[in-house]
Amino acid sequence: MYQSTSSENVATLFYAIRDARRHTLLFSNAGHDNPFVLYNGIETRRLNTGGIPLEMHEDFVCEEETISLEPGNLIVMCSDGIAEAMNTDQEPFGEQRLAAVVVQPDRLTPQEVIGKRLEAAKEFTGSTLQSNDMTIVMIRRK
Repeated sequence: MYQSTSSENVATLFYAIRDARRHTLLFSNAGHDNPFVLYNGIETRRLNTGGIPLEMHEDFVCEEETISLEPGNLIVMCSDGIAEAMNTDQEPFGEQRLAAVVVQPDRLTPQEVIGKRLEAAKEFTGSTLQSNDMTIVMIRRK
């Protein structure tokens, strides 16, 4: 990535391996927006262990961390296009609004939860054209 990415671009990555038998998640975050870990709809932490974006330093080694996934835990990963989405006043949706939307307790299916989060960002931006993707990925331990 370091050799193939120009200095004008940023390449981030959140990498995770879920162990379904041990109920753990091994992850590393290379400059990506920090995913949320929620238990019963309440944010418990952000997954920020890792390092800098991939193209910034050729020999940088990102740290890894393993966390336990308890029943009901939900991992919510969002692309930066959601926090950076602008409204008509050129105000970004931002991390605080994203956190407020992500931690709303609910008993919806993952598809409904994702739809609710995307709907909140799109409602905020209104008719403003977006310059980045809006992607959400979720993992829930039953």
